[in-house]
Amino acid sequence: MQYLLLIYGDMSAYPEMSEAEQAAQMKRWYDYSDWLAQKGWMKGGDALVGVEHATSVRVRDGERIVTDGPFAETKETLGGYYLLDV
Repeated sequence: MQYLLLIYGDMSAYPEMSEAEQAAQMKRWYDYSDWLAQKGWMKGGDALVGVEHATSVRVRDGERIVTDGPFAETKETLGGYYLLDV
């Protein structure tokens, strides 16, 4: 069975963290990724660029609407995903 795990997080505090704190946060994800790979469950995954680089595309009444930024004002943002086969 395949699962797609979406990774959401509140990135508002991230810029205020020291480099050591940021590295510690990322290490948790690297360790988790390694564990999934060692189990043979990891089929794919990737981090996404930040919302400051996002573009939203919607279609309304047959008209394409392209806007800069995320589609909604949210505290948490989609930061990446894992594709697992377990």
